[in-house]
Amino acid sequence: LNGLLKACGTATQNLYIELPTTMEGACSGTPFTVPGRRYSHIHAETQVLPSLFYNTNLRSLEIDGLVVPGCVPWTSALLAHLRAPALEKLSVTLLVLDSASISSFDWTTLDSVLSQPSFKGTTLHLNINLALHTNNDPRTVREAVTGHLPGIAQRGKLSIHCFG
Repeated sequence: LNGLLKACGTATQNLYIELPTTMEGACSGTPFTVPGRRYSHIHAETQVLPSLFYNTNLRSLEIDGLVVPGCVPWTSALLAHLRAPALEKLSVTLLVLDSASISSFDWTTLDSVLSQPSFKGTTLHLNINLALHTNNDPRTVREAVTGHLPGIAQRGKLSIHCFG
């Protein structure tokens, strides 16, 4: 995937990435490092995580297939290298297994990246699937997520859609 992302480079304006829906086999505890970050839940075979470093002309980015709780370093790695000042929309679709697991996602990286001045025009659309557990309360989930994203929420560029 990294080779493709690098080869497409600045020509990529709209990108849809569907992450593995399960990373159970990949979560074994072998540590690895992405510049500026250290993760300890990825198996050695999956040490090369995707990077958007060369895709500086992205206008829209959609990341799908994320299951929370679970291993989220794929998304963290993608976002840690995001350098696309023309990015208008970032959409992330998550399947939340239970409301209590919301805090296991790397909201800090997401808020930190999108709070940079170069992303002041970027809108974050979160599509949160609550279908698996009937006790998931959409209002509680929205409030929790908003609390984890103070920079984006303060800018008024946060859209949260809970469904299921």
